[in-house]
Amino acid sequence: MDISYTSEFDAKRYEAYIRRALGLKAVRVSYFSWCMAIFGGLSLYNHWVRHYDLGFFDCVFTVLAVYPLLMLFLRWIHAHQYMKTLRKMMCGVVTSHCRLTDEGYEVSCGAMSQKLPWKSLAAEYKFFDDDTLALLQVKGQPSIVLLDLTKHGIARNDLEAVLIQAGVRGCRVSVLRKIWTIVSGVVVSLLALFSLFAALVSLVMPCGHGQLIFRNDCEVPVVRASVSFGRNKFELDSVAPQEEKAESFFVGGDSTCRVVATLADGLVVSNSYGYYCYGMDCGVIRVTVTKDRRIKIVDKYCKYDPHYD
Repeated sequence: MDISYTSEFDAKRYEAYIRRALGLKAVRVSYFSWCMAIFGGLSLYNHWVRHYDLGFFDCVFTVLAVYPLLMLFLRWIHAHQYMKTLRKMMCGVVTSHCRLTDEGYEVSCGAMSQKLPWKSLAAEYKFFDDDTLALLQVKGQPSIVLLDLTKHGIARNDLEAVLIQAGVRGCRVSVLRKIWTIVSGVVVSLLALFSLFAALVSLVMPCGHGQLIFRNDCEVPVVRASVSFGRNKFELDSVAPQEEKAESFFVGGDSTCRVVATLADGLVVSNSYGYYCYGMDCGVIRVTVTKDRRIKIVDKYCKYDPHYD
């Protein structure tokens, strides 16, 4: 092979192929990453609806949700740096003179001139189609992309034979990576479906809202009281005799109302009642420290004490 031609540099088109070449060996924006993004996004939605404060896990779900966009952004940065370096080498000239031989590749553009053997230019090659070839260095870094091969009279089969003869191998996906792609695809698909189901439940069955009214009918002040509904926990301080305090809450999952109160004389009283399901409107729940120093819990599913009517 000995073919010479002149080409016009199309920066926008060339950069697009550089991004594609970068994705051949790097962590790709694939089915796996999009499923992880769905899982992360829906998980964030579910935790937002249920008002769960997971801290570290919220950060993990956020990263998963933006994972494909992050990969695309990093690839764009890498390709942009590649093009910036290439433009400096070309010194503003857009016309290049190229020559392909059995030994290597020659190019001259303005003051820049290079002559490299195929083996030094690339370790692998990848044909995107019959007209486009990407030459990749070690670890998949693109060295050059040849465009419009057919237009310049270069047959794919002939060029491929020259590359193989020079010791440049075709870019292939390893068996281990194929297995990982299948396994990870199945796993993240299940995760995405699970999170989708949870999100649909959140839409169809929104969180149950309620109001807690804590009252002290005892002659002794309540120094501290703890009322919990699953992950919802209220800490009440200094509830004087005949005093009431109110708090709004919601049920983000199956839970029981649990109450622990410490009186000023050191007596600790407690009680638990009810099984509130996710999506259940709890209405008003009244928790009372009675005169005989017991905890009384009344909700809309029980008969109200006449005292509250």
